[in-house]
Amino acid sequence: MAFDSLALAASLDELSGLVGSTITKIYTTERSGEVVLSTRGRGSEDHILVSTRREDSRIQVTRRHFEHPDHPGSFCMNLRKNILRSRIEGFEQVGLDRIARIHLSAKDELGHPYPLILIAETMGRNSNVILVDPGDGDRILTAMRFASADRNAHRSVLPGHPYRLPPQRDNLHPVEVDADDIGEAMDPKTPAWLSLVRRVDGPGPATLRRMLGSLGMHPNDPLPDSRDDRQRIAEAYRNLGSILEERTWAPWVQVEAPQPPSKMPRPGDFGVIARDMPEGAAGVRRVPQPSHALDIHHSLSDSIERFEAMYRELKRALEAAHGAVLRRREKQGQDLARTDSAEDMQLFGELLTAYMHMVPHGARSVELPNYYEGGAPQEIPLDSRRSPAENAARYFKEYRRLQRTEKKARRQIITTDREISYIEGLLYQLSRAGNIATLRDLRTEVAEAGYSKEQAPPRRERRPSPQPIERVLPSGHVVLVGRNNRGNDHLTMRVAGPDDLWFHVKDMPGSHVVLPGPWRDGMPEESVLEEAARVAAYHSSARDSANVPVDYTLVKHVSKPRGAHPGMVIYRNQKTLFVTPDR
Repeated sequence: MAFDSLALAASLDELSGLVGSTITKIYTTERSGEVVLSTRGRGSEDHILVSTRREDSRIQVTRRHFEHPDHPGSFCMNLRKNILRSRIEGFEQVGLDRIARIHLSAKDELGHPYPLILIAETMGRNSNVILVDPGDGDRILTAMRFASADRNAHRSVLPGHPYRLPPQRDNLHPVEVDADDIGEAMDPKTPAWLSLVRRVDGPGPATLRRMLGSLGMHPNDPLPDSRDDRQRIAEAYRNLGSILEERTWAPWVQVEAPQPPSKMPRPGDFGVIARDMPEGAAGVRRVPQPSHALDIHHSLSDSIERFEAMYRELKRALEAAHGAVLRRREKQGQDLARTDSAEDMQLFGELLTAYMHMVPHGARSVELPNYYEGGAPQEIPLDSRRSPAENAARYFKEYRRLQRTEKKARRQIITTDREISYIEGLLYQLSRAGNIATLRDLRTEVAEAGYSKEQAPPRRERRPSPQPIERVLPSGHVVLVGRNNRGNDHLTMRVAGPDDLWFHVKDMPGSHVVLPGPWRDGMPEESVLEEAARVAAYHSSARDSANVPVDYTLVKHVSKPRGAHPGMVIYRNQKTLFVTPDR
């Protein structure tokens, strides 16, 4: 639901409890278009959030904590100059428009009070926050967004100019609506909700869609021809008008189930009227104040927005790194394939040396008996400018060069294959990351590995390794599961004892799993091993597979090579179980 006139009215009723408070702090948030006024009065501190962001413009009491930039912008500094330590005298809504006035009493240098008005226009993409001096002809002192007359034909918003309201429509108040008014709003080419928005003040599109739906009408169809239906719509409007006049608010909020890849609940809808609450919808609940509904809805929305942005950023960086490493691996494979001729070079050199007396000078090729093949003729290309001895030396030199190239290529391929496994492990962890904290840890690791443009944090600022997850097996034993690569290292290299059992899915990305012992004098029962192996298979990229191979060995047989990526280990003396993951 957008923040419509009904939500603004309810929010201002709650804000009226701050009348008499003093503004003690003013700051903007990390997101542009938001300003927070901290107030103190009656022994408590409260916070007023004014947002002009297109997707969530609003004014409300808030209990959320917002990060703010180190260097405030000019608008924030102007507000501090003019209204810091001013007293809140009242809140006012302009008609049924989405415009709120905060009446303030400031003091000059001599301590004499003078009035100021902070105007919050919460109108989507046209939202603004404007400070006005009513004692000087409503002169604009500052604004979050300035607009000159050539950019806005209706009014200018510039310092020193008089403040003018946005263009007003001559619409009806909800309590005044009757069936004839609904008939006048009819347009066969316009959805019902839009026709009503253009004719009646107050409820916004989301509220109207729910209102029409509750009346059994589709909001995207034109308004009905039936007078009885128009009368029902008018009655619904008058009910809304009564709530506005009586201020009988019943705020509610809807929280929906998570949607992959996130495991966080998602924001549904919110409202301030009881009969507007969706009946039978999952996750709908009443809350005490409008600010609770707004805080819950927007905190979930902000969390999902941050999660999805960070998720896309990490996925893009890791997929780019994965593609680059795969291309490097392909080139290394081609380099290795070119070394297949090394044995031919050695053979040609040996045959030329053994049968040098049979090689004519200046020949471009020669056929010599191959004693490895029972004397079968072997054709050998020659450089006609070189002597037979020089040709033999050239082949031996090429043989040694190809041997060096082969050794280097094989070493590079081993390193590259490990890096491919590491990146695939990071991609697996990304697919299973369900919250922002997990993504932050992963982003730090990706930055440290050099796969993103983001600078890795200094070592002293790195977050502590996450503690392992505990899982209780049906047999009663407890296993420990690494949360991510750093958590895997922490579990295996620091938490686990040398005689604990270590499990990991074979040749696939997954978490380290430890079954605490000690097991130096014997292994646990086969059923216990299978239970622990199923946990390891479940916490791996083979979660949805069957008959998954899981290796296990004592922790003392697991080691971490010098310079290896986080979570990468080598192990020996392992045995393998084939299990099917079971949640």
